[in-house]
Amino acid sequence: MANDPFSDPDINSQITASVLRLQAASLEWVDDPAGIGLDGHIVATLVTCLDVHAKAYLCKVDRQSLITQYDVYMHGVGAALLSHAKQRGGVLSDPYSEDRLRNMAENTGEIISRRHDLTPERYEAEVLAKVERCRSALRPKAMEWHEWHWQILFRIEVLFEAQYRRWKAEAIEGAAASRLATVNPEPQRETNHEGERIPNDCADPEPGGDESDPTEAGPMVNGTNKPLVDTYIEKVLAHNGGERITRKNIWMVAGYRDATEFERFQRGDPKTTEAAKAAFKRVLGMKPEAFIELLRKKNAAKEAAK
Repeated sequence: MANDPFSDPDINSQITASVLRLQAASLEWVDDPAGIGLDGHIVATLVTCLDVHAKAYLCKVDRQSLITQYDVYMHGVGAALLSHAKQRGGVLSDPYSEDRLRNMAENTGEIISRRHDLTPERYEAEVLAKVERCRSALRPKAMEWHEWHWQILFRIEVLFEAQYRRWKAEAIEGAAASRLATVNPEPQRETNHEGERIPNDCADPEPGGDESDPTEAGPMVNGTNKPLVDTYIEKVLAHNGGERITRKNIWMVAGYRDATEFERFQRGDPKTTEAAKAAFKRVLGMKPEAFIELLRKKNAAKEAAK
């Protein structure tokens, strides 16, 4: 869908990268399964994968009308994760399904040795008879597996439901914060030619805020994200032919119209919303070339709108 906020190529790329890392960690666990059993590992991996999608798209919920759509998106992701896990080769696929029983039967020495001596009709009859014998022999194990499958599926669905509600709550709070910021925006300070705020010595500082120049090098207070921002600016500089990006560029790419939420995030302000944290961390995790390309698109759209 062209205008679907939950189908963003850049965010999908970030999700793909995160899921690949999750899959790599899962494979490493298989080699050294320490600290958690198979059941716990399966459940934790699926729930974490759901969270990867939820966190990545939380930044898109900037108004109340998108909350339901976000919730529907999350339920769709959960359903897709379970469907994929149940497919052949997935962690919840049925090892005693009809096609697997047939595969067992066709690969027994008894069938293989007689395959070329039988007519197609006789071969099919022999295979079906072998399938029934395999089914009968494996019935106790199949019943045990189906009981296990029901229990672990119940655990996953309960935890998925908990995550749906948790992320919906985050979306509600984020949308409310965005609405309040629009209705009652904070006073805007004067900005320089790069769109970065100039400190106002006469203004009262925000509680817990920092009075130093936001563009000054070095950390402001413990817990600040400024070093992370500075490092990313230098990282992009190295890939951009020596042309330095600004902090305004970062919050523009994140989808914000002013620097309020970005400045809160940068100084580690407790008032920073989860949606803002997710948006800025997503941007700071982008590859420099992807950031530059998206910035160009944003600037081009801004010029076209004039």
